[in-house]
Amino acid sequence: MNGAGGGVGTFAIQYAKMLGAEVTGVDNAQKLDMLRSIGADCVLDYVKEDFTANGTRYDLILDVVGNRSVLIRRALRPGAHMPWSEGLFLAYSRRCWRHR
Repeated sequence: MNGAGGGVGTFAIQYAKMLGAEVTGVDNAQKLDMLRSIGADCVLDYVKEDFTANGTRYDLILDVVGNRSVLIRRALRPGAHMPWSEGLFLAYSRRCWRHR
């Protein structure tokens, strides 16, 4: 989750954890402890690490910031999804949860 430390991101982390997802939160260093405390499994400081270039591939990326959406796509696994809005994320996660 890019921009995980804001209002939408913190909600989305908790919602994704409720659905059983493994969550990586990306934000600035001052927010990383808070992201861990609400359930993020992995946290990355975007100043120190570019999550799109570290080799990790994700099934779903929620880009709350929206400033690098084209570059972020390279961090997706083949066949993975990157919803363009928070509403799409919630609809997508509900659909995935029903199909488990």
